[in-house]
Amino acid sequence: MSNLEVQSEIYDEKDTFTKVTTLNNSNSLALLEFLQDAGDEVEVDEDGDILVPRTKNKLEIEFSTSTTIPHVGLQIWRGALLLADFIQSHSEIFKDKIVLELGSGVGLGGVVAGMHAKEVICSDNSITVRNAKCFRGYLTIAEYIDKCGILQLIKRNINRNKKLLKGKVGVSTFDFYQQEWSVHLTRKIKQSDVIIAADVIYEDSLTEAFVECITKILQTPPVKRFYLALEKRYVFTMAHLDSVAPCYEYFLKCLRNKWSKYPMCNWSLKELKTDFKQYFNYVRTKELVLWEILVQ
Repeated sequence: MSNLEVQSEIYDEKDTFTKVTTLNNSNSLALLEFLQDAGDEVEVDEDGDILVPRTKNKLEIEFSTSTTIPHVGLQIWRGALLLADFIQSHSEIFKDKIVLELGSGVGLGGVVAGMHAKEVICSDNSITVRNAKCFRGYLTIAEYIDKCGILQLIKRNINRNKKLLKGKVGVSTFDFYQQEWSVHLTRKIKQSDVIIAADVIYEDSLTEAFVECITKILQTPPVKRFYLALEKRYVFTMAHLDSVAPCYEYFLKCLRNKWSKYPMCNWSLKELKTDFKQYFNYVRTKELVLWEILVQ
């Protein structure tokens, strides 16, 4: 991967954050204002339509404003905000469930899920490994070092928003390349009802490992459902003489190749409409997509 510094476009949107301060570790700390359903009481308008009362609330999230590509999880990206909106607008899917978030990044999706779920496991790769053993390119045994601090970052963001959480929210190491899972992680995967992820499709080898990983997870009883939010990123290529989204197209190709076989061929794979209620302040571009996978 490149050592080029990259920055999320979300930082150029003036209304996404209501307040931003710089911390001693050079990270930024921002308040993300969002709408929250006020409760069970509802009103009806003159046409008989239900009016759901909503109040404003704020999340406190720490993040990096720019990183190299291997560390992009330390930033906030639009896909995470789309996923957060989906969770808020479809809270019945997450209510009293056990949720596993893959590639949690700063933990935004996991924190929002924790406002409704019974338990949330936020997971991410701690980047650097030592004492690693490989089999066919996949790590099988490794001692992880949280070199970039992403796991500690998630923990800090969980603690900052504890007053909003209804369920237990924890943090675990999860590397898409790792072929064997720890006993603890295996147990949590078996217990999970809903799997979520956002902004994890940006490099081909990582995409291959992610598809392998989610395939294995969804084959683990009991039956689970999976939601993936991301933003298609277009580039102009001379080969196509057109703008294409190569990372997204490669993801779809990996799915088709892997899931043409049984039992995956019986799973329901659907791109959902993204016209649901917007709770957070950001530009919901037409490039944002949300996929739902139901195991049948």
